[in-house]
Amino acid sequence: MFYSSSDQISKKYSKEEIEKKLLAILDKKENYSQLIKSVYPKEFIAKTQQAHPLPKSTEQDIQDAKEILAVVVDGDTLINYYYCPECKPKPGEKIIAKTGRDGIRIHVVDCRGIKTVSFDKLLEAHWL
Repeated sequence: MFYSSSDQISKKYSKEEIEKKLLAILDKKENYSQLIKSVYPKEFIAKTQQAHPLPKSTEQDIQDAKEILAVVVDGDTLINYYYCPECKPKPGEKIIAKTGRDGIRIHVVDCRGIKTVSFDKLLEAHWL
């Protein structure tokens, strides 16, 4: 909770700085992970390693792959997304994003999974 005795965010940042950080998150200039990582770096690293215990070489390979296969959804590179298991989009193919209960899925434009979807659930997407 903000301003509790154990809150490190309010100890590190002033009220104005916290407000600016929250507005940057809302404007999608930053994400909440960056804020948490800046205040609790040791805990963030420990939690990440605990959730994903991978060898160092594998972590680097995954990071390289994410940079190569990055997708921009509705003009934002920080949005979490999943690839459609049916069409399995590959880099270079024309893609589109679909919102749903399970999050945002990336589809190939001619995927049959998006043929009957209403237009208000579709978002612009392209490879970075």
